[in-house]
Amino acid sequence: MAANTPPPILQALLLCDTTIREAGTNKLSFIGIFNDIVSHQFPTVHPAFSVCVILSDGHGNIKCRLRMLCMENNKELFTLQQDFQFNDPRENSELIFQIKQLPIPTPGTYCIEFFAGQELLGSRKLRVNQAKQGNT
Repeated sequence: MAANTPPPILQALLLCDTTIREAGTNKLSFIGIFNDIVSHQFPTVHPAFSVCVILSDGHGNIKCRLRMLCMENNKELFTLQQDFQFNDPRENSELIFQIKQLPIPTPGTYCIEFFAGQELLGSRKLRVNQAKQGNT
């Protein structure tokens, strides 16, 4: 991002089980949007999910970064980086990050943050809970 170029605007930051892009229309479907993860034991490994980022008003090529932190100890669980080319700032642009085999050490509150260049554009909390006895 050039020094005098404003950062893109974060329109949405969604967590879901998977995304599907429809052939022909190019529309995205977000399957299984969630805010919580539940596990019977810890540490655990969450098999897979998608983080969907929707941006507008972007210009040129931007280095994007997605990371996840434990809010209790500020420990980073992952960081993913991706260069993204904005073709038209008037259009919304989607970035889909695939997270696979995510180790989660403990129940608690986690934060997923999205950066464009060095600027934090937004974040969202993810609650990770211990399953109660008898729940599936």
